[in-house]
Amino acid sequence: MPILIRHCKTKAGFEALPIDGKTGKWDQERRLDLRAIGKALQAKGYDIVDAGPLLIAKATGLSESTIYPTGRLIIKCDQESDAQATATRIYKDIGLE
Repeated sequence: MPILIRHCKTKAGFEALPIDGKTGKWDQERRLDLRAIGKALQAKGYDIVDAGPLLIAKATGLSESTIYPTGRLIIKCDQESDAQATATRIYKDIGLE
């Protein structure tokens, strides 16, 4: 799955968006089951904070990330390469690869 990484306009860090390989667009209508995703990520060793309509995830070697129901991630880091690695692993671990 292609991932669009760009500087976040309102937060310190990067934004990651999962791009549909067929349409070449981000599906803003997607709704992920964040409760199930939180449990799955915890089982894989992530520290998870359930923050209502979103999750905050942190794992060893990855930058802290906020996960939105649409699949959008806000990744707190200074380097685009770190954001790319974090997004790739999170998307793989939640089944959006």
